[in-house]
Amino acid sequence: TFLTPANGGSPITSYEYSITSGASWTNIGLPVNNTFTVSSLTNAVNYTFYIRARNIKGPSASSSGVLLDCLSAISSLILALSSLATSLALSVSCQS
Repeated sequence: TFLTPANGGSPITSYEYSITSGASWTNIGLPVNNTFTVSSLTNAVNYTFYIRARNIKGPSASSSGVLLDCLSAISSLILALSSLATSLALSVSCQS
């Protein structure tokens, strides 16, 4: 479930995720049905995902990292966004 976090008075224009501990971010726009898919992942590799919101004022603080530990073959990853109070939270699951 996706609940829009506090936006500081400006509408959220997009969301971004990182699997590089915040060194780089990938824009995912405004995900339909509160989920998005990340493809082209390497099988049997652990990934830690972070998410943040963006508006005209810039990016929000990122969510806490969520470790994805899929040791079986995966072709993509489905991520669901949610919000607790004003903080972003992220849940991940593998898809073969």
